[in-house]
Amino acid sequence: MMSNPNKDESWDPPTRAAQLLMRVVPTLYRLFRTVLVDRFPHLSGLPQLRILLRLTTDPHLSLKDLAEREGVTAPTMSKSVDSLVEKGWVVRTTSSGDRRSIQIALTPKGAALANEVVDDLRTQFAIRLGSWDKRSLGVLIEAMTLLESSGILEPDSANGGKPV
Repeated sequence: MMSNPNKDESWDPPTRAAQLLMRVVPTLYRLFRTVLVDRFPHLSGLPQLRILLRLTTDPHLSLKDLAEREGVTAPTMSKSVDSLVEKGWVVRTTSSGDRRSIQIALTPKGAALANEVVDDLRTQFAIRLGSWDKRSLGVLIEAMTLLESSGILEPDSANGGKPV
């Protein structure tokens, strides 16, 4: 059994931080999944949500680029996109620059759904954080901002994307 990184001073700070991240991420994943199942049962889980959210920030991605950004193969992404097309949340179009390239874009219905899910998740997190004092919230905001802006969470950020 692994010791507690908060109490074991022999762990170096990067290892302690990594262990804490590994404990927090599954809990966050469960919250996302619970909100999706309870409030948005028509979404087939996080993969579909991730595609919708990706397209809100990177509109009109090619199928190939979308697959690469989500870390899946093009055929896997194509199946996911098929389901989203059937539900009316995304459309496939031919690229004006390269007729062989298929572009994926949100429909107004898909954009509305993505915004609704994000608003709901934001509300759920805010409710849970509502009892925290300002100092603790400031520490969390600073840490999350650092994580987001540092690029260390990108798959290729350590050792050229290969396991260490």
